[in-house]
Amino acid sequence: MIIAHYGHRLPEHIVTDLFGRAEIETRFALDACKGPGHEARFVYTEDLDIPLDADLTAAFAREIERNREIAAQSDTVAAAVGVDTRNWKFTRIQLSTNEPNGSESAVACQSLHLARPLLNTLPKGDDR
Repeated sequence: MIIAHYGHRLPEHIVTDLFGRAEIETRFALDACKGPGHEARFVYTEDLDIPLDADLTAAFAREIERNREIAAQSDTVAAAVGVDTRNWKFTRIQLSTNEPNGSESAVACQSLHLARPLLNTLPKGDDR
């Protein structure tokens, strides 16, 4: 791998020697749906442990159903749920028009810009 820098090409080891290798977090997407909201002003994320003795089929089905219910809410622009298979956690993400009111269990961050090239290709939460 070669990285371009101001018109020059640097071998990758120079970059990794300087900055190290960042940990890459990955998720397996279970479900993603578009909601009726238009402008995503806030992003809510929540990680939940998957119990060791959980019936994974049933747990996945519950999370998918929950995600579709969240996506159908009037303030939701999009909702997604995924699985972190390294740490066995569900990751829930909601893009919302509503600002936090303090009662949320999820972490809320303000969204300044949402790139949405494929947003319209997602199924609607209430269509499933």
